[in-house]
Order: sequence, then C-alpha cells, then structure tokens
Amino acid sequence: MRLMSGALVALLMLGTAGAQAAATKTGWWVRFDAAETEAASVAVSAGATRAGLAPWITWKKGDSTEVDLPENLRTSTELVLRAVTNPSEADAKFCVFFGPDGVEDFDFDGSETERMSKSEREDDCK
Repeated sequence: MRLMSGALVALLMLGTAGAQAAATKTGWWVRFDAAETEAASVAVSAGATRAGLAPWITWKKGDSTEVDLPENLRTSTELVLRAVTNPSEADAKFCVFFGPDGVEDFDFDGSETERMSKSEREDDCK
C-alpha cells in the first residue's frame, strides 16, 4: 500500500510539473499561433548550440500559447530551436521572443531548425 501511495504522489507531481505557468516574458519565450497552427502538436527541442539541443516542450492546441524557455536557457545570448509538427504535413506557426522583442518567426510543416541571437529582430513577430 505504501508503494502505491508513493507512486500516486509521483504521478500527481508529474502532472503538476507538466502544467505550464504564465510566461514571465523575461529572456527567451515563445508565442504559439493557435489560429494558424494546423498541427495537432509541435515538439520543440532547445539548446544554446545545435549539439546541445534537448527536448523542451510538446505544445498541443489548448495549451498556453505563451511559454518561457527553461531557466538554464532563458538568458543565453544565442538559442537554437528545432520544431517538428505532428502530423508532419500539418502547418505550425510560432514566434520566438527575447523580452519584448520578436527575434524569429517559425512558419513551417514537418521540421525546422533555427539558430538565433537575442540582438536579432523579426518584424513579423509582434
């Protein structure tokens, strides 16, 4: 019985950890365009370099559209994101911001990888 209650607590903690808090919008963050995204989900990996890419988030319709990058990447000078749509032929659209400034526009189907610097600006991201 103790094992079951421990497993239940672990599952509840996992569910809580998966819940997304409102984006603070300090440093790197992403705004998904739910209206323009046809994909059921978008899996995003993030890193300071291509070699450092690691799974970050799988966004689904109905999830919060504004999400902060992980704390360890939030103030990085450069950022690399790789996004993959599911299904692969479905479109996805999101913008990457550093603070209040739009930096990179992702508008794709299948997969896309972009390297960006916090000093760049993207006029399509408002």
